[in-house]
Amino acid sequence: MGGCGKQQAPLQRFPDFALPDLTGRTHALRDYAGKPLLINLWATWCPPCRGEMAALQTMQLSLGQAGLTVLAISVDEDVNLVREFVLHERLGLTVLLDGAGHWALQSLPGLALPTSYLVAGDTHLIRETLVGPREWASTGVQSNISARLGLR
Repeated sequence: MGGCGKQQAPLQRFPDFALPDLTGRTHALRDYAGKPLLINLWATWCPPCRGEMAALQTMQLSLGQAGLTVLAISVDEDVNLVREFVLHERLGLTVLLDGAGHWALQSLPGLALPTSYLVAGDTHLIRETLVGPREWASTGVQSNISARLGLR
């Protein structure tokens, strides 16, 4: 897993998942029916991933009012490292755990970290795939996301 850049979004459905959060509660794609999503795959051992987490939280606070939900799926093997990072950074994002990236590697071949997916709420079609870190807190990036996902 590695790389940077931007890929054209295939108009395909985001793969189903059933992953636990840090409290052990399982989240599935169907739980977010009708909700536009930004799904970010990351790891604590990935410096660009760690570097964008605070900005992802800022974007969640800004665009959450318009309906966006940010899901951060960690591919770390050690849940304690994820928990420590989330506590240290005071992140309020929904963090899901994909231990050692088993689901991601099967469902998203060729995955690089970080990678984010803009997913339509009504169909769960991938509207755009963004490989590499972004300035999620910037108004330009947020405007683009709002337009791509039809946020109000």
